[in-house]
Amino acid sequence: PAILMAMFFLTWSVSQVTAYFLKMPDLAMERNRLLNVFFSLILTFFAGINAMAFSLFKCASNPNGVKTLTADRSVNCYEDDWNGMVGLGVAAILVWVVGFALLFGWAILFSPTLFPRPEFQTRWKFLFIKYRPDVHWWSMALVVKGIM
Repeated sequence: PAILMAMFFLTWSVSQVTAYFLKMPDLAMERNRLLNVFFSLILTFFAGINAMAFSLFKCASNPNGVKTLTADRSVNCYEDDWNGMVGLGVAAILVWVVGFALLFGWAILFSPTLFPRPEFQTRWKFLFIKYRPDVHWWSMALVVKGIM
């Protein structure tokens, strides 16, 4: 996801610079539409992103009594190699799991008051387009399901 975010930002930046220097404002990408596409991809793969973020904390016992990562049995849990990765794992969970869940939750929570704004509609359309207005919150169920 971080590489995807960097690619989106780079593409948007190049479009802005190109539009400025060529004096062609139609070449500039619209920020809210770009964020809609990026967030839509994050929501689509949210469960997989969460599984990857939590994989560092899934340890299993072995017959010899040593706990190893279920994703990579060569890494012993609670030892130096594993301890060196814990900070990165916690950061991944905070950014990709908690951060995006809170961001999507904020958009859903405040959508009844902010939805009349065209920029809000453009940025967060992916959360609401599939559902009737009276069940606009249903995307949050997908977010919660992705965390579990």
